[in-house]
Amino acid sequence: MTHQTFDLVRRLDPAADDALGDVTPASRAELLAGILDSPVDVVAARRSRHPVRRLAPVLVAASLLGGVVVSTSGWPGGTREQALGPALSFSTEGEFLKVRILDPVADSRRYNEEFKAQGLDIELVLIPASPSQVGQADGQLYSGSNTRQRIRFESVPAGCVEAATYPCVPEFTIPKDYRGTARFGINRAAAPGEQYAATGALNGRDEPLEGIQWLNRPVGEISAILRQRGFSITYRWPTGRQNPNATPPPTWYVIEPSFARQNNLVELEVSPRPMK
Repeated sequence: MTHQTFDLVRRLDPAADDALGDVTPASRAELLAGILDSPVDVVAARRSRHPVRRLAPVLVAASLLGGVVVSTSGWPGGTREQALGPALSFSTEGEFLKVRILDPVADSRRYNEEFKAQGLDIELVLIPASPSQVGQADGQLYSGSNTRQRIRFESVPAGCVEAATYPCVPEFTIPKDYRGTARFGINRAAAPGEQYAATGALNGRDEPLEGIQWLNRPVGEISAILRQRGFSITYRWPTGRQNPNATPPPTWYVIEPSFARQNNLVELEVSPRPMK
């Protein structure tokens, strides 16, 4: 897949609504725990210097209940599946099966049907994520059986996560004789207004403060930049207090953890003193 095609795929906007915003945190955590059972061994590639923030509690089940819907108008052949081909690629390397994510915005049905066609009882959970994390796997695998076979995850080309280069394609290495059941996550583009379940560095590629060094900068400066870029802001004090309608003094500092909550909303952690 070419760089241009991958960019085109990535820009597709899902049309699903986030109808689960009123679910309580306790209910979300309970359902998540019930869905994802016992973990199997995972060997993951080294993570970026900027760790991906997992926003919790998150109702990952929402991604299983419905696929991402996109328009098919303008695609050759009349359907998006026909235009893009398979959502996954399968190749063999010795005693292992290599699986790459070709379409990071495919719905669960397409992924799971292609796994099934290979004789694998594996499911992908789609997780709404901020732009720099779309197409990346969350590195967590789960099994409903007692198997201890190993599934390894990495991104190709090697080093793309650390260097924040694009494209950066998730790849799973699975033993050919794998007979367990597994479920793992892949980050998808969030629908407009949908809360992120995973988000990258605030100044990462295509993120709200891309190219801006924001840590320990005055609240007034960073807030002005975000508003100029079309983002709404909510603030969190060091005590954990959050008030969407309150504004801290502009001379306070923006500190960690600050992150994007959804495509048009950023949460800034603020403090009267810079972070050491």
